[in-house]
Amino acid sequence: MNTVVRGITLVPGLLFLVLAIRWLVDPAGAADALGMELMTGMGLSSQMGDVGGFFLGGAIMCFLGVATLNKTWLQAAALLASLAALYRVVGALAYGADFATAPILVELAMTGWLLYAASCMQSRSPQTS
Repeated sequence: MNTVVRGITLVPGLLFLVLAIRWLVDPAGAADALGMELMTGMGLSSQMGDVGGFFLGGAIMCFLGVATLNKTWLQAAALLASLAALYRVVGALAYGADFATAPILVELAMTGWLLYAASCMQSRSPQTS
């Protein structure tokens, strides 16, 4: 994987990380940035745990993929992003949510880039003992 591809692959990880940190230090701002209302009580706990965990997990996967050159980490991060896009589409089609064109396009672009970067990595054969 060349240096340019590795460098650009850090961008989705940084986006994930910024959102994860924002859920820790400014949950109201993080919710607003995602078009959500900040909940209270158990709802706030779920928002912070689920959404913050989603973004931190995505960041860690991107960074591990770049650091270890293990394509599985990038594929896992791509899976997260693509499923977020899928759930947005289902929300719009089945439940009347606004069709979130810009976020869906960002998630699909991230998915495409992460899968491309993963394809640039040499396959590592399992080591035998």
